[in-house]
Amino acid sequence: MNETASRRPRLAIVASHPIQHFCPQYASFARRPEFQTRVFFASAAGLRTYSDRNFGSEVKWEGLDVDAFDHELLSEDPLPIDGRLDAPNVIDRLTAFEPDAVLIYGYDLRVSRRVWTWARRARVRLFMFTDSELRHRRSLLTLAAKRLIIPRYYRSVDVCLTTGDANEDYCRHYGAPSERLVRAPYPMDRDLYTKALADRDALRASARAALGVPPDAFVCGMVGKLVAWKRQSDAILALAQPGMERVHLVLLGTGSRREEWGQLAQQVAPGRVHFAGFIQPRDLPSYYFAIDCYVHTSEREPHSVAISEAVFGGCPAVISHRCGSHGPTDDVQVGRNGFVYHCGDLGALARAILAVGSDSHRHAALGRESRRIGQHNQELAHGDGIVNALRLVGIL
Repeated sequence: MNETASRRPRLAIVASHPIQHFCPQYASFARRPEFQTRVFFASAAGLRTYSDRNFGSEVKWEGLDVDAFDHELLSEDPLPIDGRLDAPNVIDRLTAFEPDAVLIYGYDLRVSRRVWTWARRARVRLFMFTDSELRHRRSLLTLAAKRLIIPRYYRSVDVCLTTGDANEDYCRHYGAPSERLVRAPYPMDRDLYTKALADRDALRASARAALGVPPDAFVCGMVGKLVAWKRQSDAILALAQPGMERVHLVLLGTGSRREEWGQLAQQVAPGRVHFAGFIQPRDLPSYYFAIDCYVHTSEREPHSVAISEAVFGGCPAVISHRCGSHGPTDDVQVGRNGFVYHCGDLGALARAILAVGSDSHRHAALGRESRRIGQHNQELAHGDGIVNALRLVGIL
């Protein structure tokens, strides 16, 4: 038997830069016996300090363990993460690796389009991870441009790795055949959260004490940059709705609206809104455990990692209908582990939160279902989805 026939299938992954919730996924891939991977990073941003305009600050992620998986930095510099990001040397690196399949993240980056062209010419199977949805509003010009551009990509990739129900609707809408869609949800640091769950009660108590939240309060929480489209102001204003007088809100993240929304909180619900600021990923489990109902108020949110983390941690969820994380097989399944409200409807948001918290038995049942759903989706994210994709194209 020759070397090509006997070796494990090789998957090359071309990513923009090391990202805190993808690195644990790559580490999981490295432990899978069915295939081997190498990750090619176009930028060292994250490992090196870089400027994030939405955070409004310099960012360097702590605890990025890139040594847990085979990888190459295509640049040692923290190149800006925007559509111009490119790495001309990626072709030589891919050719040397000799992958059976290559995974790219969408088509927005120049480096992704470069790899897409190479894979087609080299007859290497092309997988594309995608998270877009049809739920948030887009301009007519944007819609027209998408109609011209996107079908070309979706018809030519071998597998679309999809994040959830809304994303699959999007893929089909733009021409991806249903038989080429393989579910591979957004990953999170599954090992970190699994370990933390063993000490859940103690972590919950310590986080509440640090935030100044009463031990017996019903607490909602949201993780995300404090920017206009995330609409954390809706969660603040919902505290003034009837029945919400004893509900507290924890907001994790920084951003341009911090001062404005701090003033709003003082006017609407003094003492009941707690701004935790930026929290490193390794410390997030404690804060998820400190809340009783995860809320996500965004008017555009393809598929939030924060929602996945909250659900995996066993938290019921209430999210905006604009979010791409709800559906019959997605992170938030209406009536099973949470509820969906119409974005901007403060009364509906408050009623959904109260529905989660009004009955302790119901709250516990919703939480158990969240945990089950989260575990299943992360099994797909941490390797089962890739195995399914490799089998679909006949590599496994």
